[in-house]
Amino acid sequence: MFYECFELTSIPQLDTSSATDMGDMFNGCNHLTSIPELNASSVNNFSSMFNSCTSLKSIGMYGFTRSINISFTALGHDALVAFLNQAGTAYNSSQKIRMGSDKPALLSDEEKAIATNKGWTLA
Repeated sequence: MFYECFELTSIPQLDTSSATDMGDMFNGCNHLTSIPELNASSVNNFSSMFNSCTSLKSIGMYGFTRSINISFTALGHDALVAFLNQAGTAYNSSQKIRMGSDKPALLSDEEKAIATNKGWTLA
């Protein structure tokens, strides 16, 4: 939808309640700084959704149950905790929230448990 919109800095509120595929949705949007609340409870594909979103500091997406990669984002501690709180229960035991190598160190064990208690593997 917004694939490679390089100069995009924000998006309007969208009704995503029926969306099933958000793959590549923001891929390449390297100036995007925040995403408003998006209902992702019906989505089964998030592949490459946030690739190159290096300025993204907050994601209001909620209810997601499938693997997602946020490692390319600039989410800090508070935004990471909010993201984990907004996650739905993992679809199955193979679902991962890929955070990259630097983000897990920002979280306490109790904060990581927000996700693992919902069945997520943090990677």
